[in-house]
Amino acid sequence: MAACNESGAPRGGGLADAGATLTIGFSRVGGDAPVAVERAALRFASVRLAGDAGAVEVHAESIDLFDDARISLPDVAPGIYSRIRLRLGTHDESGTAAIYLAGSWQGHFLLLTDYGGGETTLRSREGFLLAAGGAVEIVVDVDLDAWFEGVDLSSAWLPPASEAILLASEGDNAELTRQVRERVIRSFSIRGEPSVADAESDLPPSDAGPDATIDASAVDAPSGSDATDGVAEDGGGADLDDDDDQDGGDAEDEDGGEETEDGGEEMEDGGEEMEDGG
Repeated sequence: MAACNESGAPRGGGLADAGATLTIGFSRVGGDAPVAVERAALRFASVRLAGDAGAVEVHAESIDLFDDARISLPDVAPGIYSRIRLRLGTHDESGTAAIYLAGSWQGHFLLLTDYGGGETTLRSREGFLLAAGGAVEIVVDVDLDAWFEGVDLSSAWLPPASEAILLASEGDNAELTRQVRERVIRSFSIRGEPSVADAESDLPPSDAGPDATIDASAVDAPSGSDATDGVAEDGGGADLDDDDDQDGGDAEDEDGGEETEDGGEEMEDGGEEMEDGG
């Protein structure tokens, strides 16, 4: 799937663009307890990368966590990128589950198929430098053990005369499936940095450095910048959602104005009392 820029149009491949290639590699962690996982796959509706040079997005990407799980974003503008938004899919024409897992739990075969969607944003404090014509890979760990942490699988309904536990977002055990989905969304982390797994959270990024391998002797930084230029305290650069925080600012300003006017009326009343007292 071709990468698109902010406008949604594919980036050109001309020499003037001097685009870089960024690859996101997904690496499974755990998968032994409480569920012995035999296969796990994810389908993303979109994967969006944002930084000081703007944002780039790819759509309809699927990965098998037991295979070569990578998503490539070609022709990315050189710059420093610090935020990755992963948006899980819902129903689509392919019928492929957004979250698929097959494994076993306490002698029961377990199958999970979920179409509930959801998203998470991962943040890097220092960001990842993409030099003109260069290539960088970011490793995102996926903690499979966390998918079932705190989920009471003993309460799952089993079909008659069956030893299989079927978790599906539509049908039996839907509530357990929802619990697993919430944990899947929180199971991603950029390797070398703590996870920021709530897309609506405005927590400051971590102090840990990125885990990208960049040979500084082989590539040049973008003109007028170094490895930290353009990265603000909150991750800097383009927003993952263009309309975020705009309404809130106006509402606060209006409320603040009303409070000031009320304060003025109180001061005028106080002035009349002082005159009477005089």
